[in-house]
This record gives sequence, C-alpha cells and structure tokens, in this order.
Amino acid sequence: LFTMFTVFMIFLFAICFLTACEKETHDGIDYFKSKCTAELNGLQLINRNVIVSYVRQLLRLDSRHTPFTILGLELKVFDTVTFTAGSAERTLQIGGSIDRLDAVASELRGERIRVIDYKTGNKAQAKIKTIEEIFSGEDISRKHTDYYLQTMLYSLIVDRSSRHNPEGEPVSPALLFIQHTTGDEYDPTLTLGDEKITSAGRYRDEFTDRLKGVLTDIFDLSHPFVATADRRHCDTCPYRQICK
Repeated sequence: LFTMFTVFMIFLFAICFLTACEKETHDGIDYFKSKCTAELNGLQLINRNVIVSYVRQLLRLDSRHTPFTILGLELKVFDTVTFTAGSAERTLQIGGSIDRLDAVASELRGERIRVIDYKTGNKAQAKIKTIEEIFSGEDISRKHTDYYLQTMLYSLIVDRSSRHNPEGEPVSPALLFIQHTTGDEYDPTLTLGDEKITSAGRYRDEFTDRLKGVLTDIFDLSHPFVATADRRHCDTCPYRQICK
C-alpha cells in the first residue's frame, strides 16, 4: 500500500520533469496537455498546480538546510519495550515507518539527524508544553499529541540505533505540514513550549516511563476499556462503524 508520502514523492519526480518542460515551452500546462492522450479536466489541472506549488515550497524549505543528506525514505524502524501488566512481564515490538530521515548541520546546532513526518492537514492549534501532555487524552485533535507520540517514538528508536545513527548524533523529531511551509522562518522541528526538541534523547526516561504506563493500562484486565469522552476522536476512527 502506498502511503501519502510515497505518492507525494512519485508526484515530485513527475513534476520535476514537467517543470523542466515548462521552462522550455513557457507553458507547462499546455505542454502537458499536448503530450497526454486523455484530455485533462479542470479539477485535474487544479490538482496539478497545487502539486507544483507544494513541490516548490518543499524545495525552497530544503534549500535553507543545505547541505543535508537523505538517510532514508519510508524507513521502517522497530524496538522492543518491556513492562509489567498485573503479575506478568511483557515485551512488545514497537515502531513504524519514518517518512524521511535526514542529517543536517548548522553553525548553532551542529550535526543532527531529523525524523520527519509529512502531514497534509492543519497545524496544531495549541502548544504542547510537557512530555506528560503527549500522553494525555485531552485535546488530541487541537494539539496533535498523537503526531508527537509517533514522531518522538521514532526519534528515540533512531537515537540508539547503531544502524541508522552509528555516530550517536542528536536526533530531532519534526512534523512538516506542507501547506504551511511558505514562511521564511518555518521550521518543522517539534517544540515543548517554546523550546525546540533538538535532541529527543534528553526526554527518553520520562517518555519511556509514560509509554510503559499506557501499555500497562492497556494490558491490565482489571482496567476497564471505555469509550473516549471526546466524540471528535470518532470522526476519523477506523472502528467507528462497529463501536457500540
């Protein structure tokens, strides 16, 4: 199955080709239409222009971080976590797929690795100030605490990975909302309050403790499984059709 980012990268290479053609013909849309066997409708032309706009925004953003090195795309990373639920000790494999892993350098921060997750929705409407808030069930949609949890988890896995981070560089989590990258000061690096998370490892102990706490609750048979009090969570839940 193609993820949103995989599809986006396919469009990226396609549009780079179209952009080159546009320079030669001064009219990329007419050139594209002349080479297509099917006539594009208005919606398809609008989508084409939106994609071109997003690609150019992304390239402008990347140009501000040059030189950088792409370490991986759609990179699967996993680790294990051990916790106690009831009287039993359990070990689970956790992880997922990183949209983009790269290495950047700056005079102020030095070398660091970025774990970047691409998002097409809106940015958070409220700031997250503490690690504790990431594990809170309140205001998930407004604060995007689920996005934070995902990206911080991946960053901590990479942080101790001899394969993906052999030099032990600091690892920084980032959420890149592509339609919000127009400003010159835009930086996708996650923050706690007003402080950028330039090294996820600094928060490892607290994050891991709270993660284990959540897993303990999930696997504790004496702990009741109840529906969320915030019905907004149900809007995008894949189980909403069968939830009673």
